[in-house]
Amino acid sequence: MKYDILIVDSNPVNLNFIEEIVNGLEVNIHKATSPDSAIEIFKSRQIVLIVVSTNIDNNNALDFIELVRGLTGGEKVKIILVSKDMPDEDVIYKIINQGVVDFVNNPISPQMIIGKINVYLNIIKDKEVLISKEIAEKHTAQS
Repeated sequence: MKYDILIVDSNPVNLNFIEEIVNGLEVNIHKATSPDSAIEIFKSRQIVLIVVSTNIDNNNALDFIELVRGLTGGEKVKIILVSKDMPDEDVIYKIINQGVVDFVNNPISPQMIIGKINVYLNIIKDKEVLISKEIAEKHTAQS
């Protein structure tokens, strides 16, 4: 099964670079250069993971993440934040409270981003397997 991931960065070069890195994974890649287009893509697909740059248009990535969290399914999506500079502790606290699960430094290490994406995709797959087993057990118990 291929999962839908969304890459958000206002720089098309960065988008293409990340797409090229993750292209070998079993994912459907969706790209957005603005928060508005990212929100539209998110609403029209079953996005399980977002890789978002702190540099998206004039908007703050935290504002974008807050918008996503308010959408149906947004509370469940995994988010990896790409940042040129490590934010200060107060910002990190706010980011974590908004549900960002990981950080990647820019410039991006291909091995690092692939590894992090694979970790979260495996968590999602494992959760689906557990849910399927639970459903099967309930069905068997009711029979």
